[in-house]
Amino acid sequence: MKKILALLLALLLVVGTFAACDSVEKETDAPKEEQSKVEESEAEKESETEKESEEEKETDEKESESEEKESNTEDGGKTNDGGNTENGGNTEDGGNENEEPEEEGLVESTAGLEFELNADGKGYTLVGKGTCTATEIVIDGYNGLPVTSIGDEAFYNCDSLTSVTIGSSITSIGEDAFYNTGYYNNGSNWKNGVLYIGKYLIKAKKTISGACTIKSGTKVIANSAFYPCIGLTSITIPDSVTSIGDYVFDGCTNLTSVTIGNGVTLIGSYAFYNCYSLMSVTIPNSVTSIGSYAFSSCSSLTSVTIGNGVTSISSYAFSSCYDLTSVTIPDSVTSIGNSAFSHCINLTSITIPDSVTSIGDDAFYYCYRLTSIIIPSGVTSIGSSAFRGCLSIESITVEESNAAYKSIDGNLYSKDEKTLIQYALGKDATSFTIPNSVTSIESSAFADCLYLASVTIPDSVTNIGKSAFYNCTSLTGVTIGNGVTRIGVTAFAGCGLISITIPSSVTKIDDFAFDGCYKLVEVINKSSSLTLDLGSTSNGYVAYHALEIHDGESKIVNKSGYLFYTVDGVNYLVNYIGNDTELTLPANYNEENYVINKYAFYYNDKITKVTIPNSVTSIGSSAFAYCYSLTSVTIPSGVTSIGSSAFSGCSNLTSIKYRGTEDEWGNISKSGAKIPSSCVITYSYTGE
Repeated sequence: MKKILALLLALLLVVGTFAACDSVEKETDAPKEEQSKVEESEAEKESETEKESEEEKETDEKESESEEKESNTEDGGKTNDGGNTENGGNTEDGGNENEEPEEEGLVESTAGLEFELNADGKGYTLVGKGTCTATEIVIDGYNGLPVTSIGDEAFYNCDSLTSVTIGSSITSIGEDAFYNTGYYNNGSNWKNGVLYIGKYLIKAKKTISGACTIKSGTKVIANSAFYPCIGLTSITIPDSVTSIGDYVFDGCTNLTSVTIGNGVTLIGSYAFYNCYSLMSVTIPNSVTSIGSYAFSSCSSLTSVTIGNGVTSISSYAFSSCYDLTSVTIPDSVTSIGNSAFSHCINLTSITIPDSVTSIGDDAFYYCYRLTSIIIPSGVTSIGSSAFRGCLSIESITVEESNAAYKSIDGNLYSKDEKTLIQYALGKDATSFTIPNSVTSIESSAFADCLYLASVTIPDSVTNIGKSAFYNCTSLTGVTIGNGVTRIGVTAFAGCGLISITIPSSVTKIDDFAFDGCYKLVEVINKSSSLTLDLGSTSNGYVAYHALEIHDGESKIVNKSGYLFYTVDGVNYLVNYIGNDTELTLPANYNEENYVINKYAFYYNDKITKVTIPNSVTSIGSSAFAYCYSLTSVTIPSGVTSIGSSAFSGCSNLTSIKYRGTEDEWGNISKSGAKIPSSCVITYSYTGE
């Protein structure tokens, strides 16, 4: 019957018998989709009066059905099961108008197709053609259940497939599901660069450009449909669309404007990923789910309006939206996913409603300019490193009625004050003493803090979490209490520590706990549970850069901001903690020569000029590496070696004044010192 009706519809479109088309539709109670599509044809431009008159001819037309089929064939109007006429009978909006199965019941899908039962047991996913060899297929029901999805590449390269009918139960279509099929390769099925199958938008050509309006009546946009249409600048999605698939507009780098219809309930994962030019988006109230990475890396996005139908903001949904400055989360949202707003580096304010109960791991990771945040009363879970890298936050406020968390001096703690969750990184204090109530320091609690130079950890603390003090480059000293038993992975990695005392209570130092502590020259080991060795990577690299391991008092000596250490009769200048920018290093150390230790001035971006005295005999590896502001260095003739990468990254170093001759300079061991090629070397220098 469906083929007969499709033939009838095709003939009527060809010969222009519009009223007859209308009457057949009403006789068969055709799906709403067909009604809306026919409305787009010229037939629907006839007046309502004429339509009613033509409906009375319905019986006579059906009686002449055989005659019409014969006439259609003679005209070359070959018709497939989907109602596609090959003699130009495509609808104005594009694509062949294949029918959907009638709405009163499921139609069994074409035999031989391959299906998998969905996890919920309530429907099937079509995963491939299986043993089916038909050129015309129907996708609707299977084993009495609806088919809800068509998988990625389900009919990839099926060049014999020329006609497809998709039922109304389909809610998602995978990437390249119909790529290189006969239907796909039939140019007449494309309209303005877009391919449809009934109510389903399958694919847009990569060459599509400018503004695009998806035709009214479209229900689902298939995964990756517009990937990567770099010429697309504007997209309008009608109210009929309920689902925007995964990766739909991924890589549409020139897309500046998007209008999302009020019928959309789902925005798929990566839907607008890497839409670099998109500046604003309004998510309507109809949307209940925003997929992971949906707007990630929309780096020009400055304004987001989230509708009050959204209940959760998925992982990475707005991550790396660099220009986003403020966000108001509606009262409907109950959860903020992992890394949802991570790397939104210009985000200065965000309003979290009382409805939110959970904030995921890294939710606001590296939101540099976020200055404050209020945790509402309903939040019961805050994930690891939720506010890590928020370098401008001076205060984290928790509503008094919150049962899980509290704020003390602007820092975030568990309600019982036993866990320090997040130190407010925007505070400019240089020292901090952790309260005696604390037993655990949460992962990343102090990570990337720029200001703290010293921290005191009380005896009450038993555990220092993963990355707790990671990359605290100004942190030169830490006192670890006698209650600590474990120091977590990368707990102090990348810190500026010079000396560390491991208390007797410590039984475990996890991997990489002190990795990258290039200036850590002294390790005082009080723990009988740990065996430490110089230069070893074991026990978290704690002694990897050390000059000495011992169990006595610290031997670090501070001389006007210059820190010295002596071992085996050799004096080392190991660090400078002063504030001067033009340095004349000490003439000697206790009337003796000294060497500049490796990494001594590493990443000191304040110093601009350094004069090294005659008492210095060598300059260690990476001693001045990445001193970006350094422009001039005076080196004495007594220096016999300059270590590898000693001046690596000193991009502004333009002058080295050497007090020896050019020949003497040539004799210095300095292979790999990485002196900038633009640096001018003056020999036999006698000035100050």
